[in-house]
Amino acid sequence: MASSIYQSLVGGGFDLLIQVGGQTSGVSGDNKFAYHVPVVQLVVPPVQPATLQIEDTKITITGTNFGTDQSAVRVSVGGEDSPASSIRLFNFRNSDDSVTGVSEIFVTVPFNAGRD
Repeated sequence: MASSIYQSLVGGGFDLLIQVGGQTSGVSGDNKFAYHVPVVQLVVPPVQPATLQIEDTKITITGTNFGTDQSAVRVSVGGEDSPASSIRLFNFRNSDDSVTGVSEIFVTVPFNAGRD
């Protein structure tokens, strides 16, 4: 039953192994680990401004499930990757410093990305 729940998520079906102080739990089996797909809620600007059609464009992507590790984030527009050095990840936090689940990615989209 549990594995069918996890398999409905993106990346579902992973076995889990835990090691603490040199001791290993053994593989969990039953596909006990899964993760949710990143969800884009907003992109600003949604269209490259006419004044910027001759250079790279900086955009802000707001959404959920982006994670907390900036080095794991990749952004591609029209099949063209943005430089990893241009990506900045910001996770919104509650007053107790816990993450809210909502994040923003600030990134530079290469000039002419997505054009044929």
